Amino acid sequence: MNTLNKLSFIGLFAVALGLISCNKESEYQMMVTSAQSREVTITYPDDYWGDIELLNISHNENSGAEVVFHPKSMDVNGVNTKCIEFNVPRPNQNELEWSEDKLSAKGHSTLKFKSDTQDITLKFEFSLHFSENKELLGGSSMYVSAVSFGENRIEREGHSFNEKFLIDITELVE
Repeated sequence: MNTLNKLSFIGLFAVALGLISCNKESEYQMMVTSAQSREVTITYPDDYWGDIELLNISHNENSGAEVVFHPKSMDVNGVNTKCIEFNVPRPNQNELEWSEDKLSAKGHSTLKFKSDTQDITLKFEFSLHFSENKELLGGSSMYVSAVSFGENRIEREGHSFNEKFLIDITELVE
């Protein structure tokens, strides 16, 4: 192989490597922490989603990956209420907004809810916290802190890793 062919090969190889590395940065990479509170319960009126079997929830930041949910009924203030429960997918670590000291961050996951009667997109906001003590293994946490639909926003009241974030869809969307 002559020198010109070798240089051409090396040049093409370098360009290919550059393109591959650029592509990797834009891919979804879920954020991982030692403690997480991502479980959400959304209550809704009887006819809101139509046939619940046709409801599809997809994660926008992860190429529309399907989110598994569980339809249930629960008692809310003495009233038997329909709801869905699911874990909100983790935010993309490439899109986190970090604090100046790098000990906390904000992120989000956007979910599309599509059924035979509804087509809505909700943005779930996350708060992430990291320990200042580098020797403390597992000193990181994340939780869903708020959900929004357009200009409407519901913040999580307090925070406990043992409690689900309860959202009434009619308060958020209508």
